Amino acid sequence: MLHRRFDAGSSDTYAARFAKTSTRRSDSIVIQYGTGMVAIDPGQDTLSWGSIHAANITFGEAVLMTPEFDAQFDGLFGLAFSPLSSPGLKPPFLTLANRGLLNANQFSFTLGDDGGWLDLGKIP
Repeated sequence: MLHRRFDAGSSDTYAARFAKTSTRRSDSIVIQYGTGMVAIDPGQDTLSWGSIHAANITFGEAVLMTPEFDAQFDGLFGLAFSPLSSPGLKPPFLTLANRGLLNANQFSFTLGDDGGWLDLGKIP
């Protein structure tokens, strides 16, 4: 399945940690999940989520995924706390919380037949 690919050229604030490539290199970071693996090239950009705007948020551009991720989605968003997150990577949620940009260190999902949303910093 073809996913939309992040376009670094569309961002005025994106900073790649490594030179761009379309295949996994030895300096890519591998994230192992219970049912699959993703190799990423880390970069930083400004994250805007509703009224939250945070510069220099680290995220990973997926350069290789195992077949378990062959589904209709465009990205993964880190919500794990440090003991559960990948070594050397701080999930965006924790970065926002550590910077005091959330009302509380909480998040919630609302899922329905017509769509859903993610609330950061609160449980409605």
